[in-house]
Amino acid sequence: MKKKEIPKILFIYLPILILMLISIFIMPSKYKLRQGIWYGIGILLFILVSFLKKKTILKSAKYLYIINILLLIYVLLFGTPINNSKSWIKFKYFSIEPNELMKISLILIHYYILNTKYKHKLLLVFITFLLPSILTFLEPDTGSLIFYSLITLVTLFYLKLPKKFYITFFIVILMLISGGLLTLVFNQSLLTKIFGSNIFYRLDRLLTFTNNSSMQLENALISIGAGKTLYFPEFHTDFFFAYIISKNMLLFIPIFLCYILIIFYSLFYSNNKYFTFTFLSIFTFQVLYNIAMNLGFLPIMGIPLPFLSYGGSSISSSFLLLSLALKNYKH
Repeated sequence: MKKKEIPKILFIYLPILILMLISIFIMPSKYKLRQGIWYGIGILLFILVSFLKKKTILKSAKYLYIINILLLIYVLLFGTPINNSKSWIKFKYFSIEPNELMKISLILIHYYILNTKYKHKLLLVFITFLLPSILTFLEPDTGSLIFYSLITLVTLFYLKLPKKFYITFFIVILMLISGGLLTLVFNQSLLTKIFGSNIFYRLDRLLTFTNNSSMQLENALISIGAGKTLYFPEFHTDFFFAYIISKNMLLFIPIFLCYILIIFYSLFYSNNKYFTFTFLSIFTFQVLYNIAMNLGFLPIMGIPLPFLSYGGSSISSSFLLLSLALKNYKH
């Protein structure tokens, strides 16, 4: 009798399991149980999505998107400010970050648009992108805006538009960035009128990495160099990588290898190109940016490390993205 082969997709669970164990083992005691619960919820969502048919996903896309837009409006109006940003809906024992869930909703609504016969697909893509972007900008949450932009860029690629459009699009983006920088240098009062006074708080957060003026970043770097953890804010979420490395520098190796394996398996063992490409864009950017941010090479933004950082919204969205990327895997 021939031995039964182990389905190759099972190997993607190994790096995720290793990341989960590292996270729970290193996580401070008061967060361990809740982190374990979030992993359990993430795994259940992963399994649930794996059983959904394409028709079900397409039908639910519109409703999920509308619900998420309403959540963004609610958090903007009634959310409790945390770190000068209204991004969370707080309950008694847990919190929800609609921005993380909006990533999934935006991917699904764009997938729905791509699979319809609408004539004005480009317009629909931009409208569905602008609505959450404006609401998220007002919170403010710069990190989520970047993810929405990445998702939309992937969608534009799959629309197969003329080359002239892409050239014009990038020229407009460059002009907007250049105009923003010139206004910052020569007419700051105009920026205040357009974006409000908190625009300078956002810019300050983005620029602190250039001179290490942030206590959070400074203590994180000292902790890594000395191998002894100092206190710094968000050590269990956005700066969890610095916290891990300060405990044991060698843990960088298995973490890095696990992320490489997840990218490898999702790239070579999936048949849904749109979901896979979107997942890889978000996942790769998130990993590289978070690590570079923790090491002081990039500006500080609210970008957690997938499958490692504490937080139910982040863990759930990571599992959902991965499940969509592997949706059409054939054993």
